Amino acid sequence: MDININVNVNFNKNFKKIKLNLILIGIVTLAAILRFYNLDFQSPWLDEITTMQLSDPTIPLSKTNELIATRDAFSEVYYYPLKFLTYIFGHSIYVLRFFSAFFGVASVYFIYLFVKELINKKTAYIATILMAVNFFHIYYSQEARSYSLLLFFILLASYRLIKFIKNRNITNAIILGITIGLIPSAHPLGILNIFTIALFMLIYFFIDTNKTEKIKLLKLYLISGVSSLFVIFPALSIIFRVSKISSFWVADPTFESIKFTFFEILGKDNFLFYLYIIGVVAFFVLFFINKDDKNKPKNKYLHLFIIIWITMNIGLIIAKSYLQVSIIQSRYFIGSLPIFIIALAYVLSSIKSKKISYFLVVLIILFSLYNLVFSKKYYATVTKSEWRAVSQEIIKRNDKKEKIIGTFGYVLNGLYVNSNSANLGWEISFEDYISKLKANAIKKESFWYMDGNFKPFSLNQEDIDFLNEHYVIDYQIDKYDCWAKHYSLKGETKEAVDKIYLNDFDVDNFDPSGNLYIFENKTIKSKEVTLEKGEYELILEANSLPEKPIKNVNAHIIIKQNETPISQIFLSEKKELSKKVIKFMNKEEKSVFSITFDNDLARNNKDRNVVIYNLSFKKL
Repeated sequence: MDININVNVNFNKNFKKIKLNLILIGIVTLAAILRFYNLDFQSPWLDEITTMQLSDPTIPLSKTNELIATRDAFSEVYYYPLKFLTYIFGHSIYVLRFFSAFFGVASVYFIYLFVKELINKKTAYIATILMAVNFFHIYYSQEARSYSLLLFFILLASYRLIKFIKNRNITNAIILGITIGLIPSAHPLGILNIFTIALFMLIYFFIDTNKTEKIKLLKLYLISGVSSLFVIFPALSIIFRVSKISSFWVADPTFESIKFTFFEILGKDNFLFYLYIIGVVAFFVLFFINKDDKNKPKNKYLHLFIIIWITMNIGLIIAKSYLQVSIIQSRYFIGSLPIFIIALAYVLSSIKSKKISYFLVVLIILFSLYNLVFSKKYYATVTKSEWRAVSQEIIKRNDKKEKIIGTFGYVLNGLYVNSNSANLGWEISFEDYISKLKANAIKKESFWYMDGNFKPFSLNQEDIDFLNEHYVIDYQIDKYDCWAKHYSLKGETKEAVDKIYLNDFDVDNFDPSGNLYIFENKTIKSKEVTLEKGEYELILEANSLPEKPIKNVNAHIIIKQNETPISQIFLSEKKELSKKVIKFMNKEEKSVFSITFDNDLARNNKDRNVVIYNLSFKKL
């Protein structure tokens, strides 16, 4: 049934008719309510905090591009609009999630357009309402990541594909190419949907056109392909980088893990899960046995398109997970969600009895809403790690600006911007940090240890004994899947002043083991230290990277005390030759030491860098 209202609107004395589709408006409004309500309720989890960092409007685009290349797999097409929005409306998780929610609602509207073109209007209405109340889609429409944008681009490109097939002209070819190129800009896995569309277009070329049409179609395909390449180009480097990943944190696939993945996608409920699975099976059966022309799809290649879609978005991901690196995670299958929705919508629209058809649709809607609001209590139950709550508590208690260490220390710096704890996060495992303390490579001082994301607090007895000897835990924060401990150094720090530590330098390029890296020509400086007058040895452990010298030349550094050079060194690339002993006479009471790396070079995908393991003084 279609409910339309014709409204007369006067523009410069010319009357024009505007047709309002109340059913579609109602569904889209419901989708918006479900996606924008309580948008800021959940604390941002680690990946969302990464989004916060990369979308920070105060950092230059060059730094954003650097972080994209090293910290994430989403392209500039996702982050640049976020930087603009946060510049205008403020840098908050609400603004970032608003972007996702908007494209979540837009996806609901575009599945209507797509299915209406592909099948018919009745099926389109059902698919739209199924998408509107889908638990999985609502969840990722409220997350500051690019998954809702990815699904929007997939539906947009699929819709434009059908428009192109029905009206093959240059304009539609260009629009199709642009929309196809946008898909992997949201996420590298979007390349699978490009394969889906490309394979369908290839098959269509061979089986549904005569010789004359083939020549015209080939030209249009070429125009569409060139358009795609222009748009997809910025994302190619990320696609290639991700394709080379040889290890990942996801566990090896099993039948149960795959089943649970689709259990999440289809609503996290057994009734909905089996309903959608039955819907997919019934879809293919009905397509071949249904003789009612009114319910036949407008596009006779619907079943072919769905088969290719299933093969690419589900089959290839599962095959890759078994043969190479596992990526069995529900969010990576978000591109397959429309398959289940379209299949079930087609089955429901094919029921001859309108009363039964409408009754089943209403039943699914009510059950989905009950599952969302009352059974799962989605809008009132904390389900994401409460990093925000823990960081806010630390900010209240960190007047002394003590460092905050943890496995995700660098990422968590995004929660401390414009606070007393800004840039105090240090990404290092607790075990490595304790090893540095034991080796006297870093100063013993009070610190915060913050961790979570299903990571338990676990240390061996030797490390526990060491901490108990030197520290006391005087404050502890425990939240959902996130916690922090404050380790206060016993007594006052009485260590000799003639010491310097890597974390005393004005740089944050540390690896998980606490080693300091210098990636470009620059000078790093230590904080001011007090040294007794006399002769010293500066003991430096450092190497040049890569292992094979570039143009037979290694990294060169200059070490200065208060701007006075005390040594110039070409570092060795061999770990066994990393130790350098430099003698100097100290005549100053206060000193600032600096290390200058001055011959950075990149050739043939190799980059000359410096890695420093330790730095210490010895008074002679």
